[in-house]
Parts: sequence; structure tokens; C-alpha cells
Amino acid sequence: MTTDLMVLGYLTSGHNPYLIEASLMSRNKESQATKIPWLTLSITLILSWLLLNLDLEGKSLWTDELFTAEWALLSPQEVIRHTAADVHPPLYFLLLSLWANCAGRSDFALRWLSAATGWLSVAVLYRLGRAWAGPTVGWLSAALWGLSPLLILYGRMARYYSLAALLGLLSTYALWCSLKQGKWDYWVAYVVFSSAALYTFYLTGLLLLIQGWFALHLKGRSGV
Repeated sequence: MTTDLMVLGYLTSGHNPYLIEASLMSRNKESQATKIPWLTLSITLILSWLLLNLDLEGKSLWTDELFTAEWALLSPQEVIRHTAADVHPPLYFLLLSLWANCAGRSDFALRWLSAATGWLSVAVLYRLGRAWAGPTVGWLSAALWGLSPLLILYGRMARYYSLAALLGLLSTYALWCSLKQGKWDYWVAYVVFSSAALYTFYLTGLLLLIQGWFALHLKGRSGV
């Protein structure tokens, strides 16, 4: 309806019909170009979901996962007390404890938290890539990550790696939006996600150092 009104307006105002046709063709191409990334992203998300969840309980829990299963039996208060005397931060085990109380402690249930957070990281990476360099970079990044053996391997483990990756990507996306838009709510989100990442996996501190260098580099280039 809107397109018909536009065409009618062009005709009544004396515009060249060939220019109208070229304008409509250009709009159609732009619409198709917009649909392609969403289509490829949807296919990537479906395939990634299947790869992460298919036969998730097919193999028995291995050594580190058995450690995770043992901690899943603890109450939140016990998790905090144990992690205070351990090298592991508490956030993943707190979430797992709450999740296990709802979903049970089967191999599938213990691993599904990792599979879900790993899958969500694919969508976040798409948003980050799109914000940085456009839709094509976004869906390419999402496809490479969503179908990568690294994500599928660690996303099927009852460990904290997938959650750390998700929080690290959310932190990076919030930082990018903060630097580009300067809104305080993005800075708050950055602090929250960065803190959560550290409370999931201490080595994400290396990511924060890289983010700090990147922020200084970007500010230096912009002359701020």
C-alpha cells in the first residue's frame, strides 16, 4: 500500500517512470540484502542448537564434570563457602545449583546449562559483529563460532567455559556500545557483565585488559 502511494505520488508530480522503476528495484535489492543475514543467522542458530544438544548425555561425565556434579549437590550457601577456599569463582556453580534444583542432576541437565549459554553466545556475537562492521560480518562471525568444533566441544561440557564466553561477549558488546554512544546504561551493563565474567572464570581478566587497551586505542584515534 505504501509503495503504491509512493508510485502514485511520483506519477502525479511528473517524475520519470523509469526513475520510479529503478527506485523500486533498488528498494527490493536492499530488502533482499537485509533478509539474507537473518536467514543465514537462523540456519546457523538451528544447526548450532542441534549440534550442542544432540545426544548430550551420550557420554558419561568425565573427571572435571564429576567435580561439577558434586558441587551441584551443594546449597548456594555451601557453594559460596567452598569457592571461598578454592581456585574457582562461585557464579557458575551458584547458577548450576539453582538450575539442578529445578531440572534435576542427570548428565543431560548438568550439561544443558553450558549448551544453552554457548548457544546464546552465537546470537550475541552476531550483534557484536553487526554493530562493529555490519550484518555480513555479524552473520559470518556467528556462523564461524556457532558451528566451530571449539564451541561444540566445550558447550557440551558441564563446566563454566560457555558461560564465561557468553559473559565476555556481552561485556565486549556493552563496551562497544558505550564507546560509540556514550550512554550511561551501557556502561552499567559493561560493569555488570565484566564482573559476572570474572566471577565465572578468573582468566576473563585477560579479556578486560584487552578491552582496556582497545578503549584507549579507540579514544586516541578519535582524538578524545
